[in-house]
Amino acid sequence: MPLEPSRPQLLIHKYPHLTGQRVLVTGAAGSLGERLCQRLLASGISHLTAWDADESRLASLDHLFSRVARHSGIGWTSNVINLQIAASVTALMGEARPHIVFHAAAYKRFETLQHQPAEAICNNVIATEILLSACRRVKAAFFILLSTDKAADPVNVLGASKRLAENLLAEAVRDLPFLRAGSMRLCNLRRSRGSVTELFAAQLKRGLPLTITHADMRRRFISPCRAADYLLRVIPRLRSGEIYFPRRLPAAESILVLARKMAARSPWGTRLEPGPALEFTGLREGERLEEFFTGRLETALPAGPFQCILAPHLGWDRDKLFSLARSRRDDEVLRELQNIFPSMCPRPRCMSA
Repeated sequence: MPLEPSRPQLLIHKYPHLTGQRVLVTGAAGSLGERLCQRLLASGISHLTAWDADESRLASLDHLFSRVARHSGIGWTSNVINLQIAASVTALMGEARPHIVFHAAAYKRFETLQHQPAEAICNNVIATEILLSACRRVKAAFFILLSTDKAADPVNVLGASKRLAENLLAEAVRDLPFLRAGSMRLCNLRRSRGSVTELFAAQLKRGLPLTITHADMRRRFISPCRAADYLLRVIPRLRSGEIYFPRRLPAAESILVLARKMAARSPWGTRLEPGPALEFTGLREGERLEEFFTGRLETALPAGPFQCILAPHLGWDRDKLFSLARSRRDDEVLRELQNIFPSMCPRPRCMSA
């Protein structure tokens, strides 16, 4: 739901470090980006710039929030942008001149990226480097990268691309003494586009079987609002590219139990007797039964409401990987990722061990 214009300063007391700041959000039209913009507009910032590659969803976001921003006395700018085009990023960054950057733009569907590893590297890693280079020019003060629990000992292309982005950020901060930065690993967003809950709801409405890859599949879920809150709260703790994740998260939930609960509560599910059919489709390539936040070679230390991960430096040839990705040589990109991450495995059965 959009913010009520009559309550523009609702969250100033909760995020005092945001007062008067110029903020940039990439991926602003996504499920999390929208909630992040919503909270920022209630936090006393001076200007919000929203970037997204999806023209239609960005137009909807602009319609939703431009009036709220104007009523609150907050500057508002929205731009359609391809973060892989350095000239566009540099030019628009020069106009935005943000103090704080939330980098939420990324490809996030692991099953799609598994077959397009070059595109994953271009969009999730190279684009992050381009964005950091633009931040250097305007001397942004804070940079937070939205990451995923799939980056811990990654077994798929998505996780590998996000782990490389985390590592790239940590390396970049060493040369940018004015920038405090870090990554935030989060779990699945409930009711977001493409989520399993959205899939089940659509299948129930159409009277289709609920498809589950494995009976033992478990996932953690948080709401987009809660995820946005974590991103805003971690800003004062950012230092030199560390990785964070929330200390208090819901326990991993059985996807099978979730499917049955949704069917029981759904007006469409209750019409099916004795209940909706379940179809087990088998683990997909790059899928594991449960995700976790810390890799085997990583150490997590308490940091207030978060855990701070100390991750080892990755040994990878950035120029080689980027060249292969830009040339869209998918097979070679995948082999290079498997060399960097021994945890990656190309066969589904490896994920069930």
